[in-house]
Amino acid sequence: MNNNIKSALDKIKAEEELIKKTEEFLKSNIKLKNYNNQMTMKRGGIFDMKKITIAACLALLVGGLSYGGYSYYNDKTPVAYLSLDINPSIELAINDSNEVVSATAYNGDGETVLEGVDVVNMEVKDAVNELVVSASDNGFIADDGSTIISVTSETDDTTLGEELTNEAEVAVEEAITETEDTAVVYKDNVALARRDEARELGITPGKLNLIQKLMALDPTITVEDYKETKVTNIMKKVVELKKSQKGSSDATVEESTELSEVSDEIETAVAKVEENYNKKTNKKIETNSGEEMEKSSDDTAATDLNDKAKKDKVKENNIKQEKNNTEVVSPTEQPEDNTPIGEQVDKSKGKKAEEAAPVVEGTEPELTVDKPQASGEIEKGKAKENNGVTNGKVSDTQAATNKNKK
Repeated sequence: MNNNIKSALDKIKAEEELIKKTEEFLKSNIKLKNYNNQMTMKRGGIFDMKKITIAACLALLVGGLSYGGYSYYNDKTPVAYLSLDINPSIELAINDSNEVVSATAYNGDGETVLEGVDVVNMEVKDAVNELVVSASDNGFIADDGSTIISVTSETDDTTLGEELTNEAEVAVEEAITETEDTAVVYKDNVALARRDEARELGITPGKLNLIQKLMALDPTITVEDYKETKVTNIMKKVVELKKSQKGSSDATVEESTELSEVSDEIETAVAKVEENYNKKTNKKIETNSGEEMEKSSDDTAATDLNDKAKKDKVKENNIKQEKNNTEVVSPTEQPEDNTPIGEQVDKSKGKKAEEAAPVVEGTEPELTVDKPQASGEIEKGKAKENNGVTNGKVSDTQAATNKNKK
């Protein structure tokens, strides 16, 4: 490239005859001799400076393009991957700046989690936090504490893989604290070669890793059997098969070797999940029991209060009835208005008592008192009133007879 530039610049020059005539003219003028020398030097210097400037610019341009291309390529080139599995399965591609360059969903649930969430150019910790919060918001983390969240690094650099999973674990714990969920984090690392195999099967390397542990314990199991299964249930099945293998005398040497490769972290994670589930369930039972007892106490108190009110009402009615039945007025009781007994107004008929029942000499007038009476007494009063009227008629007849005799 430099030879081509030099060749192009060498072609820029004046004709030889013009140069010769110019030199002769300058030499003929003695006064301008020194000036002529200076101009000659400057002419050569100008051409040299042009060459240097152009070369420098081209070098900077080429260098800038090279650095920019390298920088862009470097920013978009993954050096490791991180799988996030609950039942939603998502894989993050990570560059050497610890930033996410792409996020890929491996199932429908993963697409739901990624919907409306853009984690590209985020740091790994922030990206994982966003994804777990989205999973919780979409109902993929159980309320009973029975969820395991698996984070698996995919790299041949074990140190980098450990750093990624540790960072992801912190992000998950912060996210479930934020969403007030309870879950268990499981970490693992697989080689990059496992990633190619997982992509062909349409699952994340993290999930494939767990299924292959199942297949090692039970060769009849296939990837398709557990492809859509939650990682919690896959890990529970691993523990179940591991226990059955330990208690079986028919296990082959190969199976025992594979069994020893099953991570103890799986058993620990499953144990924590069961502990969380029991705590949540017992707490719920205690809460429901407490609410039922409180409700029962309230119902009992309300029943007692109603019974007491009923008893008080019955007692009050009995007192009133007894008072009405036992109240008696003396025959000689003088009315409050001091009206002579014979001139009392019979309120029931609007007439004077003496008109209703004339007084016979030598007899005590019968006093009629208008008081509340029981139903039986009312009937007796009516009968007595009728009797008084009859007696009054008899008395009138008797009086007339006596008068005639006289």
